[in-house]
Amino acid sequence: AHFRFAPAFPNPFSHSAELRFTLSRESDVSLKVFGVRGRLIADLAGERLPAGSHRRTWNGTNTRGESAPMGIYFARLEADGVTAVQRIVFVP
Repeated sequence: AHFRFAPAFPNPFSHSAELRFTLSRESDVSLKVFGVRGRLIADLAGERLPAGSHRRTWNGTNTRGESAPMGIYFARLEADGVTAVQRIVFVP
């Protein structure tokens, strides 16, 4: 893979979780948060990023800025046709 997707911290989280990833080369990146039923909750990145370390923060809100319900979510990172998914637990 051309990137490393570090575990979300903290996890579980109550206020915000930091999602960190490192790209080995410049890449088109997509980072989205989905609910357990596959519905898009938050869109954290959709852009071309340079090689190196990057971070995005999810504060537990949906695409409309409303607080998401407590529960399990999935952060999906895509770069250069490779996908990695990790579980995040939101306990407001």
